[in-house]
Amino acid sequence: MMTTRPTATPARRVWVRWLGCAALFGAALALVVSAFVHPVTARADFDQVFYDFCIQQLGQGKDYCCAHAGGVIRDGECVNPG
Repeated sequence: MMTTRPTATPARRVWVRWLGCAALFGAALALVVSAFVHPVTARADFDQVFYDFCIQQLGQGKDYCCAHAGGVIRDGECVNPG
């Protein structure tokens, strides 16, 4: 008795190979593009405690401490930018 074993046809092998390549390319493209399309999530929250620490303990100037504390200088004072 002779049994037949199903084998993939050449057209099916080509289709599976093409599908695999397309999936790999799509995954690689999504990984590369994701670095550029994420929305900006960082925000500058003014940290008064760090500003005071910077002025008193580190001895830095208002401009430096204000910038690193997330504030802006207005009328000579460091204030919350929002």
